[in-house]
Amino acid sequence: MLGPILAVTLLTKSLGVVEHAYVDQLGYEVVERGEVGASLAKLWDAPKAAGRKTIVVAPKRSDQATARVLLRFIEAPDLPHATPHATTGWNVVELNVGKVDELAKRLEGSLFKRLAGPAPLPFNPAIRAMQLRDPDGALVYMTQVDDSPSTQHLPRTSEGVGSVFIMVMGVNDAADAVAFFHDTFDVELTKPFAFKSKLLSIPLGQPDDHEFNLSLARLPGKFTVEIDELGKAAGPRVRTAGDLPSGIVSVSFAVDALPTKKFDYVAPPAHPGGAPYHGARTVTVRAPGGAWFDLVETKKAVP
Repeated sequence: MLGPILAVTLLTKSLGVVEHAYVDQLGYEVVERGEVGASLAKLWDAPKAAGRKTIVVAPKRSDQATARVLLRFIEAPDLPHATPHATTGWNVVELNVGKVDELAKRLEGSLFKRLAGPAPLPFNPAIRAMQLRDPDGALVYMTQVDDSPSTQHLPRTSEGVGSVFIMVMGVNDAADAVAFFHDTFDVELTKPFAFKSKLLSIPLGQPDDHEFNLSLARLPGKFTVEIDELGKAAGPRVRTAGDLPSGIVSVSFAVDALPTKKFDYVAPPAHPGGAPYHGARTVTVRAPGGAWFDLVETKKAVP
């Protein structure tokens, strides 16, 4: 079984700037400083990434609605910028928050640029969301989940900014994602439904009324992976040879044991140090759309 989510890794132009944004302005705390070690660079088949400086941050609160998910930032000022939704792969980090309207006021004039919201979701008014860009242009959604029969599968945070609880990945064809989640992890996706969003249509050069299909993969611990079918207009994520993909690099998931089936591995399994791996056997799987799934073995595999 796939999940829960352990960490999200992103590129940043400046660790100092991103620390100011997430720690001083968002209320997170630093839990680790370091650099990309040889084993982690090997896991990602990215020798050029070895030695790059990193910072790991997480919510301060200990009573998170879900397990505390880490955000790891890798400083890479020379790597290309990623425009979310213009390409496939990981496109959005979504955080569980307590009072999104209060947060919107608090973040006015901050390093986070508000794009839309706060507003209730059209298909579920018990969910109120705000869409932001962080200092590196990454899309970060802040989502308040109210108590309702329609939201029992989602976590709720009473106040402040909580952890990642949804990750959004884009694919060209949803059928590929359905097969990947089913065949790899025995996870069934929800029935797709159509939605409209300028945050997707504008970078893809589509009209404002263009409809996209969305499906969800429900994971243990009230985590979700959202799959957006972007169509042929979405190109592949840019990756410099021997280095990391632009934007959101990878999402780390706990698994009881590494899959025994043959998948599209980025590189052979490795034992990276530091959070969230702590030396556990890990492999990075390339999903449809090129999204990287770090599968961190939490129990010893049965021979």
